[in-house]
Amino acid sequence: MPESKAAESLKEEFQSLKEDVASLTKTLKELSQENIGNAKDKLKAKSQSTIEELRKEFENYKGEGEHLIQNLNDEIKANPVASLAIACGVGFLLAKLIGRGK
Repeated sequence: MPESKAAESLKEEFQSLKEDVASLTKTLKELSQENIGNAKDKLKAKSQSTIEELRKEFENYKGEGEHLIQNLNDEIKANPVASLAIACGVGFLLAKLIGRGK
């Protein structure tokens, strides 16, 4: 009979252990899902922030490019003959360089 009490006690302890492991597993699952959710939120916020920064940089460079184009147009209007001579010279050099590749 003492063995049966010991066996019964072991069964109860084993059952308690199974319940504790199940509870721990559930808790770990919930925590990992919560952490994944937090990570997704942080990643989304960071990506939106990065996209906004890239948009600002793009607008900045776009504005600089438009300013340079306007300056170039002003220079061409101020010196049309020189601009034409430079364009012809550059075209001639490019034609020579491209022709050498053949």
